[in-house]
Amino acid sequence: MTKFRVGIIGAGYVSAHHLRALKSLPSVEVVGVADLDLARAQAVAKAFALPNAYASVDELLASGVDVVHVLTPPALHAALSIQALRAGVHVLVEKPMAETPEQCEEMIAAARSSGRTLGVVHSARLDPIVLRGVEIARGGGIGTVISLDFHRSSDYPAWPGGGKLPPQYRKGSYR
Repeated sequence: MTKFRVGIIGAGYVSAHHLRALKSLPSVEVVGVADLDLARAQAVAKAFALPNAYASVDELLASGVDVVHVLTPPALHAALSIQALRAGVHVLVEKPMAETPEQCEEMIAAARSSGRTLGVVHSARLDPIVLRGVEIARGGGIGTVISLDFHRSSDYPAWPGGGKLPPQYRKGSYR
C-alpha cells in the first residue's frame, strides 16, 4: 500500500488530536511537525514518535510531504495553505478556513490552479453524538426541525495573560 506522507504545521493544542488520528491510519506516514517555536515542535515530535521537527514550513515542504495539516492560529491559515498548495501539496486546514471571504477565495483559487485538494476541518460532522442526533431527527423522533444550535467545549489550557485576550483571539475568526 502506498502511504501518504503527511506533515503538521503548528504544534499547538489541536496538533495532538490530528496526530492521534493520523497515527491510527495505516495509509499515513507522519513525517514531521513544523512550528516557529522549534522547542515546541520537538516536544510534539518526541511525544508522537515523529522522525522530524522543523523550525519552518519551507523545511517541512522540502521534505517531500504529500499532505499538510495547517493547525495554526486562523490569521495564518490562508498564507500557509496557499504556500503549501503552490508547492504541490494537498492541504487540510483547521476551521475557520480563513479570516475573510476574500482569503477563502484565494485559497480555493490556489487549489484549483495547483490541481491539489484543499479541505477544511469540520470535526463534529462525524461525532457519534451528532450522528445519533441526525438519525433521531431524520426518523421524525423530534418533530420538524426548523433550526439547530450545536454547543460544545474543549479542554483548552487556561489563558495565563489575565483578562485581556491575546491578539489572535481578538480577530473575527475566533468570535
